[in-house]
Amino acid sequence: MSTAPQQSPLTRGWRSFLGDLSLVMGGVAGLWLLFAGANTALPYIQPGAEVVYSAKSQVIRSGSLFRPAAPVKVVIFGNSQVLSGFQPALFDSLSGGAVSSYNLGLPDYLLFVANLEHLCKRGERPTHVLMVFPWPDTPEKKFSLLRPGIDDKRVMDHLFPFRKLLRNLVLFAARASSRGGLTAYYEECRRQTQAMLAQKGYYFIEAQSHYPGHRLPADFRLQKDDPHRPFLRSASTDAPEFQRITALMERYGIRLIFVPRYFREGEVAPPEPQSALAAKLAQYPKFSVQGPDCWLLPNRYFSDPTHLNEEGAAYYTRRLWTLVGPLLEPQSLAPVERELGPQVPR
Repeated sequence: MSTAPQQSPLTRGWRSFLGDLSLVMGGVAGLWLLFAGANTALPYIQPGAEVVYSAKSQVIRSGSLFRPAAPVKVVIFGNSQVLSGFQPALFDSLSGGAVSSYNLGLPDYLLFVANLEHLCKRGERPTHVLMVFPWPDTPEKKFSLLRPGIDDKRVMDHLFPFRKLLRNLVLFAARASSRGGLTAYYEECRRQTQAMLAQKGYYFIEAQSHYPGHRLPADFRLQKDDPHRPFLRSASTDAPEFQRITALMERYGIRLIFVPRYFREGEVAPPEPQSALAAKLAQYPKFSVQGPDCWLLPNRYFSDPTHLNEEGAAYYTRRLWTLVGPLLEPQSLAPVERELGPQVPR
């Protein structure tokens, strides 16, 4: 009678280790799926800035920004000041329907070149880009085996998109207690996000407004305000991001227009009538700089020290239309479209 071969203690140890490791890895994978599913199923428990960022990132990846038949398609990039300061629906109405615009201001985020590249490649090419803030001097970090420029935060966000889930749940529950309860507050966050998308990216940041009528008092000041401190923008034409932007503009027939940002009256010194950027970019015909580096607006147009209320956003949008409306000519792009032909996505 034959007997089964006896396994050595080392072999038995490895089999036991691999079995235990499989159980642990299976448990970790199960927990990852559970938390990732919960994070996906509850998008509106995140802080407002993160909800807006996620919703707009989805629009950039796959949404429809413009009316297909509009001869002029405008996008504006920037941070939360742009998010709360530019009203596309009003801007489009002032054009008489010739313009279709979208507000791609993102909370606490100034990088935009990769987003513009993505829009162009998937067929959502703007004809004009409005810029409040210059491009960065250093390129956005991307992972590459040859050039591993890794952004730790971006890597962690991709590997563990739910890493803030427990914190967000606790904060959401705390806020909901004074806003009608969990269900009512969640529905209100969902409604506000859908309203932002319906308004083509414009969002009034009500959560930071603490004064009656969403207006700063006329005598409101911050200690850091300095009416003698000039605000000057600068942009490097030697930066890699400038080369990327120039290539995009040449290939897709895009015009880039610098427009003023806004400050409270007394926050900085009154600007020079024309930005110094105009002379620096004069040799680049697809770039233009309109107006000064900034506009100073009365306190009544601000809902908090940094962002405009709805009345202020309408005022700022109208001033932008007066400033750049005459430059938004669709025929200026026709030669480029004919030259590119089918290369331009539709």
